[in-house]
Amino acid sequence: MKATTNEPRAADEESIESRVLERRTQFALTASRIIKWSCLGFTVAILALWLLFREYTQLLAIVAIQALPAAGAWLYPAFRQRDRQRSGVILLLSSILLEVTLIFLVLPEIELALTVVYVLIIVLSYLLLDDRAGLWMIGACVAAFTADVVAVNVWTPGWRSPLEQTAAWVIGALLGASTLLTVAVIVRQVMLEQERHFRRFLEVSLEVERRAEAERERREHLQAAVERYVDFMAQVGQGKLSARLSLDGAGRGSDDPLLKLGRSLNETVANLQGMIVQIRDAANRLSAAAAEILAATTQQVSGASEQSSAISQTGTTVEEVKAIAEQSVERAGKVMEVSRRTVEVSHSGQESVQETIAGMRRIRERVEGIAENILALSERTRQIGEIIATVDEIASQSNVLALNASVEAARAGEQGKGFAVVAQEVRNLAEQSRRATGQVRGILSEIKEGIDATVMATEEGTKVVEEGMRLAARTQEAIERLGEVITESSQMATQVVSGGRQQAAGVEQIAVAMQNIQQATAQNLASTRQTEEAARNLNDLARSLMETVDQYRL
Repeated sequence: MKATTNEPRAADEESIESRVLERRTQFALTASRIIKWSCLGFTVAILALWLLFREYTQLLAIVAIQALPAAGAWLYPAFRQRDRQRSGVILLLSSILLEVTLIFLVLPEIELALTVVYVLIIVLSYLLLDDRAGLWMIGACVAAFTADVVAVNVWTPGWRSPLEQTAAWVIGALLGASTLLTVAVIVRQVMLEQERHFRRFLEVSLEVERRAEAERERREHLQAAVERYVDFMAQVGQGKLSARLSLDGAGRGSDDPLLKLGRSLNETVANLQGMIVQIRDAANRLSAAAAEILAATTQQVSGASEQSSAISQTGTTVEEVKAIAEQSVERAGKVMEVSRRTVEVSHSGQESVQETIAGMRRIRERVEGIAENILALSERTRQIGEIIATVDEIASQSNVLALNASVEAARAGEQGKGFAVVAQEVRNLAEQSRRATGQVRGILSEIKEGIDATVMATEEGTKVVEEGMRLAARTQEAIERLGEVITESSQMATQVVSGGRQQAAGVEQIAVAMQNIQQATAQNLASTRQTEEAARNLNDLARSLMETVDQYRL
């Protein structure tokens, strides 16, 4: 809150400071113009004096020195356009101070007139600068004056001639007159500015007094009107709707805000009176209707409660049916699963039987091949027997030949001994061949017996394989018929499961519908009770409205 209060105050101070700065700037601009023309006039006068007294070269130095304040006066508007007024004022006063200091050194005979210029600089410092800059400028003037006095008493330049008393008096008079004229003009400008501001202050003060008087009269009139309006509103607040506000429009226009407010209040109270009459009639009708609505809603609440109980029982029954249907679907699913597995087993059995038949066919083919090989082997054995018989006959003949050879060797005597040995060896070999052929004949007999037994066994195996193939074929037919029956059973089980699922879905939909109905019934019961409560509140409100309307005096 404090910060909020200080913000407008700071803004006001800133605005005042800005206006003061603007006033100083305008005054400095006026002073620079006056100083510029004053320097020009003083320069012209000094030139004219020099024409009379050409031996005084210091007069020309004074003319040159006049360029300093003239330049400061000419440059100030440029500083003002760049928003550097303070720097421009300091430059202007510094140029005047430098001018006076140099003139004091050139013409010490006119020190009295120069003192007036120092005073002018001090006055302008107070008028154009702030306190701190003004003090610095005053200190600079005192220091410059002191330095001039010391320099004049210590050092005298040899290039100038001392002024005669008359010339010094004339120059001092010119400088004093110029300075006094400048001061007079500046003071005149200051006085005119002060008068202008004072006149403006008086005008503003008079305007403020007039506005304050008008505001006081308006406030008194407004206070009286407000008191009348407050009394009128108090009567209306107490229920006196027949009261009307008396309007006195003497001396005021028809668009006066108070007259408009009074007419609006009268119209509002009149409308309010008509509305109260309508509200009373409506309240009577509302009270009767509220009583009927309350009775009807009470009956609806009772019926809704009974309906909710019945729907809750129905929902329980539907849940039980839903549970039974789910169990039926589960059991039918198990049956379908068993049927599916049985079908798979029957298919596996058919495949096994087909593999068995194929294996038996391969066995029969191999048995037949073995029988053919055995028959071929039997034929080979017979041929070997014939060969053995031939070998046996050859061995017998060799034995006869060996015997004959032995006889011949005996006849030959000593010459036939070697031949007798060979004959003996041949006879031994024939004997061994006969025994070997006997053994081979025995082995062949055993092989033939084995072959005969094998042939009989292969014939029996072939018969058994053929019998097995016939049994496997019958088994395959039985398994196929069983698979067909099981497939039909599986299809029927699938249909049963599908129907059970549909039935379960239907029961689920019924259960959901019953839940929705139960929720709707509960909501209906709740809304009916809310309606009953609203009807009861409406009935109470109608009675309260009747009591409120009865307070107004129509």
